[in-house]
Amino acid sequence: MNITDGIYINKEKIEITGFVSELNSVLIIQGKRVTVNQDTSFKIEVELFEGTNPISFVLIDIAGNEFLEVIKIIRDTTPPELIIEYPTPWMVVYDKIIEIKGKGEFGGKLTVNGKDVNKRRWKI
Repeated sequence: MNITDGIYINKEKIEITGFVSELNSVLIIQGKRVTVNQDTSFKIEVELFEGTNPISFVLIDIAGNEFLEVIKIIRDTTPPELIIEYPTPWMVVYDKIIEIKGKGEFGGKLTVNGKDVNKRRWKI
């Protein structure tokens, strides 16, 4: 499949694609029967709500054996917060190099002038 458990996404819908192990299997995702193509591939678009979305997969083979899996997809559309603690707004600085201190969302990516600055010192 093209998704993994615990992925984050900021969109309303996600297209889930993959393959089943047996051609004549029945695939049900989120309670909807999904068409399995001759090459055993499938594709479905699933609507996501803000927060954790458990997506259920049920696969039933021709003998009636069932496989059940639930994958969680997290929809997060809230922009991360960034707090600059130093320098303060409108502070005049005469040094060529300054240290900027602040706080941001855990796991977020911070860039300054297009350069990744997470966990390291940098110059502008």
